[in-house]
Amino acid sequence: MRKKVVILMVGIAVIVWGINLYKILHVVKEKDVISTETADSTAMVQSRADSLPKVSKFNEEGRDPFAPAVKKEIVSRPAANAAQKMPVVEVLKPPPWKIEGILMQDNGSVAILRQMGTDRTEMVRVSDTVGGMTILKIERDKVNVLYKKKPFTIQ
Repeated sequence: MRKKVVILMVGIAVIVWGINLYKILHVVKEKDVISTETADSTAMVQSRADSLPKVSKFNEEGRDPFAPAVKKEIVSRPAANAAQKMPVVEVLKPPPWKIEGILMQDNGSVAILRQMGTDRTEMVRVSDTVGGMTILKIERDKVNVLYKKKPFTIQ
């Protein structure tokens, strides 16, 4: 029984392979016929091309899954007008520090800050300057700082 199934599957595979080979050779043969025509017989080439079936957007096997479904339309705007109408706004990022801990003491609080993306850790008090920011106030759960002339709160 297994032998018959194997023979049947091999037969189907040979048939499918033969059909695909025929399609490949048939398409290559048509392309060779069109490309080997001489420049004198452009009319004959055109008539041959007209007699070939028109290739639609969708092929027989289906749509190409990697092709975009919708064509993107690019809307161009004049760059000079856009630059004149829209003011340039600088986006100011918050300081790259986070609180590791706060020590509340009678003689002044101390904040332990860690610079994000590095292992740099600093112990700071009010009015200290570190990493381009000045410490304004240290509270229980946050630190108020002045960074690039703008006030920020680190929590």
